[in-house]
Amino acid sequence: MRYCFQLSMVKNNIENYRRSSRMTNSELAKAIGVCPSYVTLLLNNERQPSIEIALRLVDCFKCKFEDLFSHRAGKNGR
Repeated sequence: MRYCFQLSMVKNNIENYRRSSRMTNSELAKAIGVCPSYVTLLLNNERQPSIEIALRLVDCFKCKFEDLFSHRAGKNGR
C-alpha cells in the first residue's frame, strides 16, 4: 500500500484523535516522547511526522496507521 500524505490532512487527523483522547498538546508530546513545540509544529502544518513519530502516534491513540494517515480518518476517525 502506498501512502502520500498531505500536511493538512495529517494535522486534522492528529488533532481529531488528540481531542477525542481528551489530551492537551503537552500531554500528547509527553506520550510520544517529543517536546510540546514539536506537536505545535505538526498541528501548524510546519512539520510532517517521521515514521518513528508516526508509529508512536498510532500507539498512543491505539489506532491503525492507515486510520490516522489516510483521508478516511477525517470521516471515520474517532
